[in-house]
Amino acid sequence: MKRKLSLIAVTAILAGLLSGAPAALAARDEAVVGLSSLHTSIDPVLANYNTVSSIGRHIYNTLVDNDIDNNIIPEIATEWTRPDNMTWVFKLDLDSYTFHNGEPLTMEDVLFSFNRCYDIPQGMSYVQYIESVEGVGDTLTIHMNRAYNGLIYDLTGLVIVNEKAVKEAGDNWSQTAVGTGPYKLASFIPSNEVTLERWDGHPSIQPRLRKITFRAVSDPTSRYIGVENGEFSFVDQISGAGDIQRALSNTEIDAKVAQTLGIRFMAVNASKPPFDNPKVREALQYVIDRQSIITLGNGVDVPANTMVSGPLPQHSDVEIGGLDIEACKALLAEAGYADGFDTTLWIYSDSMKSLAEMTQAVMSMAGIRVTIEQYEVGAFFDLLDKGEHMMLLGSMTLGAYAAGTLNTYYNSEYFGSSGNFGFYANEEVMALINKALETMDIDEEIALSRQVQELVARDNPYYPLTYTSTCYATAKNLKGLWFNASGYWDLTYAYIE
Repeated sequence: MKRKLSLIAVTAILAGLLSGAPAALAARDEAVVGLSSLHTSIDPVLANYNTVSSIGRHIYNTLVDNDIDNNIIPEIATEWTRPDNMTWVFKLDLDSYTFHNGEPLTMEDVLFSFNRCYDIPQGMSYVQYIESVEGVGDTLTIHMNRAYNGLIYDLTGLVIVNEKAVKEAGDNWSQTAVGTGPYKLASFIPSNEVTLERWDGHPSIQPRLRKITFRAVSDPTSRYIGVENGEFSFVDQISGAGDIQRALSNTEIDAKVAQTLGIRFMAVNASKPPFDNPKVREALQYVIDRQSIITLGNGVDVPANTMVSGPLPQHSDVEIGGLDIEACKALLAEAGYADGFDTTLWIYSDSMKSLAEMTQAVMSMAGIRVTIEQYEVGAFFDLLDKGEHMMLLGSMTLGAYAAGTLNTYYNSEYFGSSGNFGFYANEEVMALINKALETMDIDEEIALSRQVQELVARDNPYYPLTYTSTCYATAKNLKGLWFNASGYWDLTYAYIE
């Protein structure tokens, strides 16, 4: 039976042909993206999550950025110098940039972008070592309160906002966004959908995609099916070994596995018995079966040996214990726990249950009797800050500055959710970390960072499990997606063939 075309459909096709834009190509300057999550805020400083930061890359500019290999490159700042290790001087290109609301970029906007971080708990990490910031003409001078080589890395996340727009929005700022980037915010439904439109006022970038819509799809299988059936041009995360293998074998889409700077780990509270005993901490190195953990999970992660991610040059190849129940028992006996001990293991997500149960089963073989306790994420971190935990499972994705990563994990000033989950204090370790933070010599920073990892290899309150890899997928006709090991992705240069 033949199908009849309506007069409306015929008219639409003819209109497309006459205009030189075939109907089949009409949407080739638009992309729909399926994301694992969205937030209630669209501001990357207020909500420093990968999806928010990735979308923010399209809306905002920063003083400096990092390329796909995590090298620092100019953006608003065209050059910079360090007259001494307490001072940074940046030359800014203020004349070329205009905000999406039509306001020109000024030094006052740059200074405001720094100063607002002091009032935002999540933003303090960008300015924690800054004593003062001053701007004269096109020169920005930053005075530090301590020698800190990591500032240049921190600045890749400090977005430059429009002071007028922020003040006008008031309490609604978290749901608005006015930047100088190549895309402007068209609409935002918190936690559900973000739509961006191309901003033609950018001085150097003219994206080929006119419109990008990001949709939160929490169910991982639904995300995968969405890219498989053409609903999405890109999905940021395919989870589960089954869906990953299905995606990698599907020749109708482009699926890739990329190792990130993320890490999954177990941590113990080194300030409480029995984990205040270094022998007990060392013993636990021998109840970790990393390959089984990978098989249980997504099947594509990489075994971890330190808290510094494998792709970084500062990573050390130091050897640590593998699964060896007898070695664990011997060390426990030396520590005075020949009969093992009772403890608890905290988790904050259903996705951690299988790993927690595997850990429980393996530790029982060494006489360590583990009770699993699951908390809502807010309660988990509240109790963590009070140091009430014994053991926990966690995951983190930190930046490319390894000395800063080590400082987060091992600095006694950061006990709790600030990063030192192990409540670990070691003066020798901190002396090395401080030297690594202060040096202006990258080779020295690499050597010092490796030395820290070697020093804590046996004394560690952390048990690195896996370096996380992510599987993402695009439609065959989407080209030019940029993906960074920090977990950020960018569609600025993407296009649909």
